Amino acid sequence: MHVNQTHSLIAFVESLSDVKYASKIPKEIYLADYKNDEEFINKLKAIHKKLNKKAIYKHKKTKSLLEAIYIESLKSKNLNQLKTKIFAYKTSMKKNELEKYFHYLNQLLPKYEKSIWVKEYDKLISKKNEIMKLMDKHNYDRLIQKVAHFYHVDSEKMDKIDIAFYPIPSGDNVNAYRIKNLETVGVLVNKNQNLQWLLSATILHEISHTIYSKSQIVKQNFNIKNRHKRSNIVESMATSIGAGWGYEQISGKLATIKWYNNKTYDKLAKIIYPTLKIYLDNDKKLDKNLIKYVKELL
Repeated sequence: MHVNQTHSLIAFVESLSDVKYASKIPKEIYLADYKNDEEFINKLKAIHKKLNKKAIYKHKKTKSLLEAIYIESLKSKNLNQLKTKIFAYKTSMKKNELEKYFHYLNQLLPKYEKSIWVKEYDKLISKKNEIMKLMDKHNYDRLIQKVAHFYHVDSEKMDKIDIAFYPIPSGDNVNAYRIKNLETVGVLVNKNQNLQWLLSATILHEISHTIYSKSQIVKQNFNIKNRHKRSNIVESMATSIGAGWGYEQISGKLATIKWYNNKTYDKLAKIIYPTLKIYLDNDKKLDKNLIKYVKELL
């Protein structure tokens, strides 16, 4: 579990770039402090979006340049170290553009530190420590192993799953997203947040996606061409596991609130849950009966 300034800065750039899965709050706070930075942000946003379409070659974990920056940022002490790691690879992005990107990041860093990072760092560390205590208390690794077993994935052969936190200073919504085996999670540092819900409905949800993506039985049976139907299965299964089963395991009760802010996913997850719970509680693996049942609900 990580709190890393370099990684958090990249997550912050995602917010500035208006990426759907990133929190809008950091950008709002930044613009309140630096009202005249719109032109700078637009330049950074343009080049950052290019990264998502560019390749990196011979990287062990990804072919995507943006994904590589995320992955490498987590283990980088500073921007110079991250830049050195990325420039050690050949990429499809022009060198001068990549140089410009890191130049913008260096310009942005002190402003990010002043607006958000320095103010929220101690609180983020405190939240991280609380979450780690909850993980130990509820044997969180066991929950992950049960999900992996359900999906026919050998947890001992899986690459380590990293969880990285970045601060969200205000608002009510938590944002989390997955890149390979890295879960990047926004934490509401100034609110009395339900950390049991964060651990299950957010973090276990994203970890379930990671495990789901490695499952051969999933690839063989849920390879549905219709994108909406495929999304319904992917998100509803992760929601049922995280917000449903995971929360009940950690809190001792079933959540009565919305499990997901999408009505279709929320409804399907709750319909699946009683059957899914039987499988997870009894260490049963995903089988043709459950696959058929889920498909018939679409």
